This record gives sequence, structure tokens and C-alpha cells, in this order.
Amino acid sequence: MHLWSDENPTATRPRSFLIRWKRSVRLQKQNSFSQDGAGPHNARIVTNYLNEQFPRRWMGRYGPIRWPARSPDLNPLDFFLWGYCKEQIYKTLPENIDDLDARLQHAIWAIEENIMENVQANLLKRMRACVRMDGAHFEHLL
Repeated sequence: MHLWSDENPTATRPRSFLIRWKRSVRLQKQNSFSQDGAGPHNARIVTNYLNEQFPRRWMGRYGPIRWPARSPDLNPLDFFLWGYCKEQIYKTLPENIDDLDARLQHAIWAIEENIMENVQANLLKRMRACVRMDGAHFEHLL
């Protein structure tokens, strides 16, 4: 099982950790599982495991449930704003949390109208590509 860790971004957990997690999840009557389209999440061993543990109840690139319309590929906050703000904020490291907050507010308020027009045009392009691909992955068309 892969985890995010600031100290070790490629950290993994042994299968025994996943089994303990699975036991705690099974205490619930019915649940589903969703994941993003990252390559490691789509390995055959992972999808087989999800098919066993969440039959017809997991969402992912090769899962039985299609991604909903709120895909991050169609959300301007995800495909534009967070990356843009990160670029603006971390040109140099913030000194403290107050500096970080001030930089975030400045980054958002400083977005010019022409940039927002480009984001709007990009959103329309993404929606058309999504329709053309019948809801499947479309970023390769952009």
C-alpha cells in the first residue's frame, strides 16, 4: 500500500497493514472505495484486490464504477488555481503561516481578467474533450 509521506514520498506499507485497515472497514455494513488514476493504483494486483474486497463497489480507472462528472479534470480549482497559487506562493519559501496566508490571498486577488478568460476557454475545451471521449480519460487530447 502506497502512502504519502513528506519524509519518504515513495513509502509503502506491508500487506499486513492493509489487512488491519480492511478489518476495520469491514465493521461497516456497506462501503465503497475510490482512487485516482495514478499508474500504481491500476496495477493488476491492486485491481484484483479491489475486485475481491469491493465487488462492483470501487471507482477507479479500470473499476466497475465510472468517475462522476465532478472529475478534477473538469474543475478549474484543480486544473488551474491550486497549481497557479503554488507557483506564486513558493517563488521563495514563506517565513511562517501568516506569510503563507498573505501570499495565498495575494495570489488569488492578483489573478488578472485575461487569465480567467483563458481558464474559462480551457474549461470549455476540456468539457468538449470529455464529451468526445464519452466521459473517459481525455487529458491526452488537450
